Amino acid sequence: MDIGKDTGILNNTFTYNVKRWIMGIFKRLSIPEVSIYTDGSCDNHGYGGWGAIILGKNSIIELCGNSRETTNNKMELTAVVESLNRIQDNVDVVVYTDSQYVVSGIENIFHWRDNNWITKSSTPVKNLDLWKRFIEVIKNKHSVKAIWVKGHNGSVYNERCDTLAKCSRDKLIDMDRKRGIRR
Repeated sequence: MDIGKDTGILNNTFTYNVKRWIMGIFKRLSIPEVSIYTDGSCDNHGYGGWGAIILGKNSIIELCGNSRETTNNKMELTAVVESLNRIQDNVDVVVYTDSQYVVSGIENIFHWRDNNWITKSSTPVKNLDLWKRFIEVIKNKHSVKAIWVKGHNGSVYNERCDTLAKCSRDKLIDMDRKRGIRR
């Protein structure tokens, strides 16, 4: 065997070991991903509720809340904002929602902000207070991506979020009825 001749054996072994070493570093440095499922609910009298499920590496957390004099879009967005607020920094987040409003907003938010909170159709951004809160809670996340899921189509987590949102809304309605408040 000629010592000066490149047989490829040393190079292939070296390349393999370097790749394994680099992959080990990436695994240790990998950014954990968190999934969030959200839903909002609102009746015709302005009672609303929201529900969310946060799926982490080793945990599942359910959240819910409610509000008076609200809209469905506000509840959908509130579910996202409140969930993101509960997640540690420096993670990649995927939000699963049945709200086209939320998905479109997440895709366009920085354009809106850079355009002085005016949409492409030259109208002011609705629910501006919530969109500004959204920006605040994502500023230390690596990325936030939204994926639309069809509502009431068998997604276990989406269905659970729907139940959380409606139960939270109904709890507020019942509480107001007991106090004699009617809408």
